[in-house]
Amino acid sequence: MDTVFGIVTNILLVNLVHPIKRDEFKSVNLLFVLIKKFRMRFLKYIAKKILPFKTQHQLADMFFTINGWFYRGKNVHCPICKGNFTKFLPFKERANSQCPGCGSLERQRFLWLFLANETNFFSAKLKFLQFAPELYLQKKFKAQKNIDYVSTDLYSTLAEIQTDIQDMKVFGDNSFDALLCSHVLDHVDDDRKAMRELLRVLKPGGWAIIQSSIDLSREKTWDEPEAKTPQERLRIFGQADLARKYGVDIKERLNEAGFKTQARKYGKELGEQAVKEYGTYSNANIYYCEKPA
Repeated sequence: MDTVFGIVTNILLVNLVHPIKRDEFKSVNLLFVLIKKFRMRFLKYIAKKILPFKTQHQLADMFFTINGWFYRGKNVHCPICKGNFTKFLPFKERANSQCPGCGSLERQRFLWLFLANETNFFSAKLKFLQFAPELYLQKKFKAQKNIDYVSTDLYSTLAEIQTDIQDMKVFGDNSFDALLCSHVLDHVDDDRKAMRELLRVLKPGGWAIIQSSIDLSREKTWDEPEAKTPQERLRIFGQADLARKYGVDIKERLNEAGFKTQARKYGKELGEQAVKEYGTYSNANIYYCEKPA
């Protein structure tokens, strides 16, 4: 399989990217040269246009494993892959965003640091549920021997179980010790119903981290319940799959659903030096929610 993958990759790359100088072919393997020269450009093109979804993630793993070698250094540290690098890479329009060794972004490293420093995630025996699993975190979560890991989503093929967060009949009451729901609630039609479902499947005394894109300058959440189509949501929110823009009152919504919620200013708790070293947020909250025992 690896040999076939290598041959196909080389053929595709030769035909899809700009020519490489002859002396470079003589000195370095073609794949390494192309990765160093084109990095995310050719990877994204291949992943989105040609390869099956599962192969996309295999290619991403290969890419970041190799790519990390080009950025070895001592300036920044990724808490997820434990790599030390010269810098974090830009992602979209954000500088110092993506880990060159595993592909994690600011929000994944932010969550990881909180899980490691402020919860029992890495020490206790937990049945753990993750919504909308992200590749960079899912592999690490699954590798934890103390974690009985379950993932779910309505659409993602990374998820083990497909279900609607607004109506999770597949899970019984009090099923999980802990859960992570990151950047899901701002995309669903009825976020209050989804919050009550999160509370229902969590065991008494259990905890949840519930994150969304939040405008900390906005006191009240901006809801447009009449905006149902992608075209309407794009016009109103600037993003076709966004159902609302949360303000700081998300804490009140979570409490109304039955949670006991802490809005931790974790970026400030980490401090300026740690934020720079780990390439994460300086001004963001972690919403740590507990179900009353």
